[in-house]
Amino acid sequence: MALDLARAGRQVRLLDPAPRFVPAAYIGSRSKAVLRWAEEARLVTESGVELVEIGQDAILVRHADGRSERIACKVLAIAPGRVAHDPLSQALLGSGIQVQVVGDARKPRSYGNAIHEAAYLARRI
Repeated sequence: MALDLARAGRQVRLLDPAPRFVPAAYIGSRSKAVLRWAEEARLVTESGVELVEIGQDAILVRHADGRSERIACKVLAIAPGRVAHDPLSQALLGSGIQVQVVGDARKPRSYGNAIHEAAYLARRI
């Protein structure tokens, strides 16, 4: 998403709390191309930057060296890493509604697995 926005001329900052950027394993051999495209779009990951506060039209971050920075922004996209987010399926268990958990609600896996799961589910529907 960041790459698409940067290519469209939007000002984008990628902030990562990790000390160094490591491409997700599922990108595999495509990571070299993605990183080259990011470089061409002048999209750089800023490592060691932690989100501290979300305010009206701005966020407050803390850099690894301890300094704080307020960044004006109109849009904030938070990507919590490869962590499943499923607040609904457990609540529906036992309700009589058949639940199929897909996408980001499932345990992180490769994009290939996600495609196969989606195709399987589509055939079942």
